[in-house]
Amino acid sequence: MPFYPLILFIAVMGIATSPKVRIPLSASFITAFLIVIFSIEFIARNEAITDGDNLEILIKYVIVWVLSIYCSSAFKDKRDFLAQFVAFFEKLLVFSYFTFVATNVLNAALINFGGKTAIGDQYQTFFGMAYTTAYDYLKYGFHRNQSIFWEPGVYGMVILVMFMIKTIFLQDKKKLWKYYAALFTTFSMGSVAILCIFIVFSNLLSKGKYVFNARLVIFSILITSPIIFVINFINTYSGLIEQFIGTIFHRNLSQDTSIDTRTTDLVYGFQASLDDLYVGHGQNYTDFYALTSYELNTSKAEYGGGITNGIIGLLYCYGLVYILIFFFLLYRASRDISYFPKYTLLIFFTFIGVLMVEPLQFSLFIMLLMTFYNDRRLLKFN
Repeated sequence: MPFYPLILFIAVMGIATSPKVRIPLSASFITAFLIVIFSIEFIARNEAITDGDNLEILIKYVIVWVLSIYCSSAFKDKRDFLAQFVAFFEKLLVFSYFTFVATNVLNAALINFGGKTAIGDQYQTFFGMAYTTAYDYLKYGFHRNQSIFWEPGVYGMVILVMFMIKTIFLQDKKKLWKYYAALFTTFSMGSVAILCIFIVFSNLLSKGKYVFNARLVIFSILITSPIIFVINFINTYSGLIEQFIGTIFHRNLSQDTSIDTRTTDLVYGFQASLDDLYVGHGQNYTDFYALTSYELNTSKAEYGGGITNGIIGLLYCYGLVYILIFFFLLYRASRDISYFPKYTLLIFFTFIGVLMVEPLQFSLFIMLLMTFYNDRRLLKFN
C-alpha cells in the first residue's frame, strides 16, 4: 500500500491539469457494482472491513475508478492510453537489460531492504532501479531479471500482457525482440510457455476464418500424426528432456518448489474451495492448510503462503458469485482489446493462463483493463 497515495496523487494531478474532466459512466458503474458485491460478500462471511485484504481491495477499486477518470480526461481514448503506456513500458524493457547485468556484475552493490520474508528470503535492490532476492541467487547462481517488480515471474507475465496488447490491440509488430529478450532474462518457464502458445494460435488466427480452419486442420495433423512416436520418445528419453528443460530454466523439474506449489494450489485449492463455494473463505486459508496437511503431510501454514494460483485464489477467497462476475468482466475486456473479434477467446484464455501462474487478479493494471472501456457515455466538466 505504500505506493497507493503516490498513484492517487499522480492521477488526481493529471485530472486537475486536463483541459476537460471526463468521468466514464461505464467504469463508474462497474467499480461501484464491484464495491457493493465485494462488501456484501465479506459481510456475509461475518468479516470486518479491516480483516484480511478487504480494505486494501476496496481502496484499489477507488484508485482504479480515479485512474479511469484520468485516462478518459488525459487521453483521447483507450487506444491512445494503451499506445502511450506500451511506449513507456518498452523503455522500461530496455532499461531492465542494464539492471539485469548490473545486479549480477555489481552484486556487491545490492542493498538489503525490509525484513526477511516468512520463508527467510531477503529482498535486495540496485539503488531502487531494480529488485531481486538473495534466494534467487542461491537457487540459480545469478539474479534473474525482475526489473521493478517483486518476482521475475510477475515481470514475465506483465511482459506477456503488454506483448498481447501491442500485437493484437495496437496491431504493432515492430521491435518485438525487446519483449523476447526481456522475457528470456526472467527465466520464467510459465511466461515462456504461455507466450509460445499465444504466438502459435495468434498466427493461426491472423489470416481469416477459412485460412484459420485450414491451418488448424494442418496443425492438428502435424501434432497428432506422430503422437505415438512422441509419447514413446518422451518415455524413453524423459530424463534427458527433463534435464534439457531444467538446464534452460536452471531448475530441477522433479524437485522444483515452484512447480510443486502451483500443482498443490490448483488441485487442493479447488477442493478446499467447495467448502464455502458461494461467498468464499475470505483470507482465511485454514481449510486449505488442513486439506494439504491431511493429504500431503505438509502445508504452507507456517509461513502463510496462501494460494498462488490467481483463479483458484479468487474462487477460494471470494466464491463462485464473485469469480463469475470476474470472468464476465475479463471476457468483456478481452473483447474490448481484441481489435478483431476472432482474437477474443485467445486473449481471454491467455489472461486465464497468466492469472493461474501468477496471482495478479487484483493488480491495478488488470483491474483497470477490466473496468475502463472505450465509453462514449461521459460526464464532461470544463
